Amino acid sequence: MKVSIIIPVYRVEKYIERCVRSVLSQDYRPLEVILIDDCSGDNSMDIAKSVIEENDSDNDIEFKFLKHETNQKPGETRNKGIRAATGDYVYFLDSDDEISPDCITSLAKEIEKRPDTEIVMGDMTGWSNNLERYKSTPYIDDNVTIRKMMFTTHEPLPHTPCNKLISRKFIIDNDLFFMKGILFEDTHWLYRLTMVLQRMAFVFKQTYIRYINEGSIMTSMTTEKELVNNRIIIDDRLEHIEKPCYDNQLFTYLYAFLPLYAVSKGNYGYKKTYSKFIKLFLHRGHFKMAAAMIAYRWKIPLLPEDKVKARLRGIMYNEMTKY
Repeated sequence: MKVSIIIPVYRVEKYIERCVRSVLSQDYRPLEVILIDDCSGDNSMDIAKSVIEENDSDNDIEFKFLKHETNQKPGETRNKGIRAATGDYVYFLDSDDEISPDCITSLAKEIEKRPDTEIVMGDMTGWSNNLERYKSTPYIDDNVTIRKMMFTTHEPLPHTPCNKLISRKFIIDNDLFFMKGILFEDTHWLYRLTMVLQRMAFVFKQTYIRYINEGSIMTSMTTEKELVNNRIIIDDRLEHIEKPCYDNQLFTYLYAFLPLYAVSKGNYGYKKTYSKFIKLFLHRGHFKMAAAMIAYRWKIPLLPEDKVKARLRGIMYNEMTKY
């Protein structure tokens, strides 16, 4: 079974060496590594190539170097890697992170046990969604169960494509490419994937080391861009909401939406999205939630507004935590 590691590269000259060295240390073969330069404009790719050349005589890993003519963001860069990959499974690695020497081997062993597994997920340091709580269910072959694990306000699956060994055929057959031109494409992609995922396994060991670095997308975001992109993603989710687990999805999406709505103050299209939620709750018969949202949206005369708003928020969050 051949594995393709896909690494988008963008302005990571401080960190790319540790990433590449962690790939070179992998004990799994056959292994293909695809590095895509997303118009980085610094020395990231030169550093990566230099490290690889230094170790060329000691490894039999196949390397591919690709480049965008214009900056395309991580999602489209990963799409390019998927299309160029020749492995049976793909693995996404961010260029400012690193992986353990036995990362790919540990994940691949699970696929050897169950060859029809579509995704194997390892644990990672630097991420709040620890996998230990799933030890009672190391393998799942039911889409409804997988959806319920994703669509929850309590303990969702990690919302990142990284540290997952994923069947390339599964991606291609289900057209699971990342949405172009948006930020936070990771979460959007994973929600789409969850809708069709039938078989997944967990590896309960730290195979991925995640870093939060100065200058990354997550640390250089402007409020306006963040709000606009999150609203686009939530609107898209609402358009594709479906059974089973309809209500789990609806309440999970609202849980993510409400803090953003508060920050946006209804701007950037958030008022329209707020109204969509109300209509969907009415359609599903969640009249208490719909009424609370309607009341929260409008000023209530002759009553202390702050106390009323606090009470309405409490009602809404109590309803959400049921899912």
